[in-house]
Amino acid sequence: MKSDGADHYSFRNLKKSGMSFEQVFEHIVKFMRIQPNGSYRLMVGTDSQVHAKHTTFITGIVILNEGKGVWACIRKVVIPRKMLQLHERISYELSLSEEIVSLFTEEKKIS
Repeated sequence: MKSDGADHYSFRNLKKSGMSFEQVFEHIVKFMRIQPNGSYRLMVGTDSQVHAKHTTFITGIVILNEGKGVWACIRKVVIPRKMLQLHERISYELSLSEEIVSLFTEEKKIS
């Protein structure tokens, strides 16, 4: 199996932790195969919270089959400082989301 550079990511949800992006992608495909004609939406987003000595960023990946169910996971990134500037946090949130979205390559979409 070819590495796509996503090996260093670690995702988790309520049932499983330590998932690679490849495993997340396999879960999404498996979820969609249950109802191939479903109405699916893939959503990726990041939010942050400033703590006393660090800032935590959580990026979520959600696959929704409208009215039929959902599968989701998160990735946590901790920056070891307080990021008090809203612009800086929003920019970093966006970059983390874009980083994950970029892993959904055309090659993966057609596989």
